[in-house]
Amino acid sequence: MEDQNGDQEGIQVDRIENSPSVVMGTSILGEEAPASGGEQSGSARL
Repeated sequence: MEDQNGDQEGIQVDRIENSPSVVMGTSILGEEAPASGGEQSGSARL
């Protein structure tokens, strides 16, 4: 059961990081980052 929970959390995190709405929101809210730093700052803030 621990493995299943870990897998679900991992999938949700991947979807959140890869989802365009989150990337756009990060670009708008992110002070440091346009496109190259968007993913890093987004994942760091999440």
